[in-house]
Amino acid sequence: MTNKRRYLYMHKGDNEWLLGDPPTDDSLEEWNNAWAELKAKCPHQIEITEDMYASAEYGEVPEWVDVTIEDEGVLAFKMARGVIGGIAGATSVVFNRHYDLNVSQEWGGWDYNRLEVFDGSAHLTFRGKHSSDEVEVNITEQFNQAIGE
Repeated sequence: MTNKRRYLYMHKGDNEWLLGDPPTDDSLEEWNNAWAELKAKCPHQIEITEDMYASAEYGEVPEWVDVTIEDEGVLAFKMARGVIGGIAGATSVVFNRHYDLNVSQEWGGWDYNRLEVFDGSAHLTFRGKHSSDEVEVNITEQFNQAIGE
């Protein structure tokens, strides 16, 4: 089954507030409405993350990143984890297929991307269409779920 998530950067908009536990005061209704609005815009799973980094010191990150791990890649991704653990000196395996990427409109699309699999993590890196800055998103939990770990 194809695995798709939307990653929202924690430090944009109200995302930091939404990441926490639901409030117990009068703002609970406002909190629920904000989540309902987010879910109405995105039919798949939403993850608010702090693990989205720009390569430039003050570089921008997109408002959201959609990542789809395709079923065809699951076996290759599982094998990558085995290769990393089984070959001395192998620290990662890089893929440029078996996944799909979409970024929010203000980013202007993407130009270059790669999925790098490590022994205990997975990171998607992409460059904006009109920029040399790269953004890295930690997709470890989604990746592990897709390969059954």
